[in-house]
Amino acid sequence: MKYLLAIALAFLMMITYFETCSATSEPVCGYENSQGKMIFLKYFRGINEGQSYKEVLPNGECIQVTCQSDYTLKKEKC
Repeated sequence: MKYLLAIALAFLMMITYFETCSATSEPVCGYENSQGKMIFLKYFRGINEGQSYKEVLPNGECIQVTCQSDYTLKKEKC
């Protein structure tokens, strides 16, 4: 009887754990830098601010990419 109770308790704990876990991730902005590496930037809704990424292009130009609230990229010279 103790084994059945332990199995039932483990089953209930497992159900509770899976109900609180989420398999989805937050949307992010993706930017491919000049070396071909994908850079993922987040937008933080709580503070209304997006992550930014700066790089110097092969032609010597500096560019800053910022994730916007609609998950698009804003590119500007820095």
